[in-house]
Amino acid sequence: MSDIHTIDALMHGKVHNLSCYFIPAERPTLVEPGPESSLDTVIAELDQLGVSADDLAWIVVTHVHLDHGGGAGKLAQRFPNATVVVHEQGARHLHSPDRLVASATRVYGEENMATLWGSMQPVDEARLRAVDEGDRIDMGQGRHLDVMYTPGHAKHLMCLVDSDTGGVFVGDAVGITLPHSHLVRPTVPPPDIDPDLIVSQLERLAARGVTSINFAHFGIDHDVDEMLDQAIRRVRRWDEITAAAVADGLGVEELAHRLAHHTHDDYVAEGYSDEVIAAAEERTNYEMEASGLFRAHTH
Repeated sequence: MSDIHTIDALMHGKVHNLSCYFIPAERPTLVEPGPESSLDTVIAELDQLGVSADDLAWIVVTHVHLDHGGGAGKLAQRFPNATVVVHEQGARHLHSPDRLVASATRVYGEENMATLWGSMQPVDEARLRAVDEGDRIDMGQGRHLDVMYTPGHAKHLMCLVDSDTGGVFVGDAVGITLPHSHLVRPTVPPPDIDPDLIVSQLERLAARGVTSINFAHFGIDHDVDEMLDQAIRRVRRWDEITAAAVADGLGVEELAHRLAHHTHDDYVAEGYSDEVIAAAEERTNYEMEASGLFRAHTH
């Protein structure tokens, strides 16, 4: 089985916050550049792996949210022979990121944008490859990444199945996990969330028979059936909680409190340790998640 190197980008100065994956194929490939604010860490790790400026062939972005694709333009400058691959729904945002940056700046503010994400350099259109369902990224010597178009979390989200390992790079399609915890929870920020569509993509991944889930947040998990079953169960649970809250006339803030309360009880009932629950809750912005779910039910 060919190696996949997990690079901890130390996003926002925290361990296990973002996985970037280096595949040392004939055409070396990086899946997830991450934000510009984490690029120094990623580049240093690539240097340690012996990847020179002329070596990298592919920079693959699962979707254009800043924590996944924000650094693609600047990383492409560092690796001038690399082609940046993104779903066709997201290509325009990498080539002309002004609208995406402006939207994020309204949410985070200028100072927080600089600290959390850095800037977002445009990718030269000549160095972009826009792909869709069924396309293939050729890494040489018979190895490739098969593209699955998997909207639900975002309209521009795709998963990539590695022909050598059978693992799938999922971006945020399956949710967020903690290494070795076997806990996964949804990530459902606005504006594109569609819970039913998320579940349908999870079912597609289950039917695909992949051998591992290569999370962006965080790490590789080989317990595929359990993680997908849990992801489906929790998306449906959060959707039910939201539907009930909207029916009760609650707003986003009240929904966030209800989500946090019921999810904590679910974690306890499922037997997770206090330590794992605390770590999961520390990394969950329930107001952000509630905003996405509320929008899905009211727009």
